[in-house]
Amino acid sequence: MSESRPVDKLTDEQAKKELARLAAEIARHDEAYYFYDAQIISDAEYDVLRERYSDIEARFTLLEDLFSPTRTAGYSPKPGFTKIRHRIPMVSITNIFSANEFSDFCFRVRRFLGLTADTEISFVGEPKIDGLSINLTYEHGTLTKGAHIVTGVAGTN
Repeated sequence: MSESRPVDKLTDEQAKKELARLAAEIARHDEAYYFYDAQIISDAEYDVLRERYSDIEARFTLLEDLFSPTRTAGYSPKPGFTKIRHRIPMVSITNIFSANEFSDFCFRVRRFLGLTADTEISFVGEPKIDGLSINLTYEHGTLTKGAHIVTGVAGTN
């Protein structure tokens, strides 16, 4: 079974099948979690699925898909919500599990900000709370809009 085979041992065809299987499984969990408020597997198990998908996608770049789970967040909202566009895009948090992944993240931050490799940067860390991303708009101290992120657009109620 390819799901237990190391990513670097997959053939192109096995990688293609594994990506399709993982995408379907991730979509099933996303629907249960975001639309039905029913978590089927633990956050850690879900993260393993997404990380494996991402690893395969990174190794087999010709198999990248515009609708990849790595390019989407959340799930379509329940009926009754309207779509809005955020003034500043809300982006997903990427999990970091090792010192090397953190080092890579720091490199990308410095590159994005146009900083040199030796420029010191500071971070504030907080526990990640899965399942909630909101954007609140206040005008003159009054809450005027509340939005949550789903599949790249926002839903409001």
